[in-house]
Amino acid sequence: MLKHITVFDTSIATDNLGDEIIMESVMAGVREMFPADFVLRIGTHDPLGPRGRELARLADVSFVGGTNILCANWFHYNQWKLSLTDLPRIGHPVLFGVGWQFYQRPTNWPTALILRNLLSKTHTHSVRDSY
Repeated sequence: MLKHITVFDTSIATDNLGDEIIMESVMAGVREMFPADFVLRIGTHDPLGPRGRELARLADVSFVGGTNILCANWFHYNQWKLSLTDLPRIGHPVLFGVGWQFYQRPTNWPTALILRNLLSKTHTHSVRDSY
């Protein structure tokens, strides 16, 4: 049966060539894991709309690709434009080749709580460094 895969794509609506290069690798990895399945891409730099939320929630698996999207303070540095109301409505995505935005102070408790509840607990996440 055809699986529905969602990729939160950091190369959509950005002028950062690095995001495009990283996402090419992420998409190659997704295609290798799911060669015959439907892959849908949703941008991360703009707020998520109702259709994007629905597609992410209904996906068999969602990935967040590339870039330094993790941060110590979700409310101050957040590059992934999700609102608090989006968080329970998009499933539990898997990190794929992401990094830490700034090597900041320790993560604050709201950000830790958000990431702990948002991200998949059943899949292995892929990050770019040990920080």
